[in-house]
Amino acid sequence: MAFDLEGIRDGSYEGNALGFRYNGRGAIGLTFKDLAFLDDFAKVSAVDFFRVEGAEEEEEYTTVDELKLDGTGAAISALRRCLSHQRRLIASAKAERKRWGHLPSDPFSAPKEAEARED
Repeated sequence: MAFDLEGIRDGSYEGNALGFRYNGRGAIGLTFKDLAFLDDFAKVSAVDFFRVEGAEEEEEYTTVDELKLDGTGAAISALRRCLSHQRRLIASAKAERKRWGHLPSDPFSAPKEAEARED
């Protein structure tokens, strides 16, 4: 079962969320357009989630949940450090492949020219 939600953070943000049940437990999934959202998210103390019902002119909001965000700033900081480390590892691996790119991946295999001559 899924339903659309609207999240409002400290009264200053409106965004989309999706509420659903998985293995008998309720869950909420958030969407955001870019990583700048995380900086704002880390600064607030809670997110209130509402189910929006009715036509646009007569919308009714039913509170679904309030999510306390204690520790979110530290978690996002750790996430950014991890992301930076992973990017450095990827760049290092690319540089290493480029450094040795002139060598065959299997130095003991027959050269391509010899394979062509055998046909």
